[in-house]
Amino acid sequence: MFPSLEQVEKEIGKIVRGSREECLMSQADLATAMRERGFKWSQATVWSVETGERQLRLTEASVVAELCGFDPVMFFGNYESTVANDRYAQGVRRGMELSIAAIAKVAGS
Repeated sequence: MFPSLEQVEKEIGKIVRGSREECLMSQADLATAMRERGFKWSQATVWSVETGERQLRLTEASVVAELCGFDPVMFFGNYESTVANDRYAQGVRRGMELSIAAIAKVAGS
């Protein structure tokens, strides 16, 4: 059974918070870095994402991962164990990996 959207958003928020703290950034620091890259983020946006109140967009996930130095696929890997034998879930994860790679390619051009 798939986790609810609310559960997924909260898990993603935990990943964002843990990653931000690991790279020693405050919420304000992350918001500033995101604004410098063209996103309309404030400290309140970071808080909203970290608590699961606001969804993290794929393009945002890619930049947050870059800023904190980790693989953005990490956002999607936490649910694999829940549906390890589900081919659909594996296909979705592969699609996300390809999307992230395409975003990184466009960002690098």
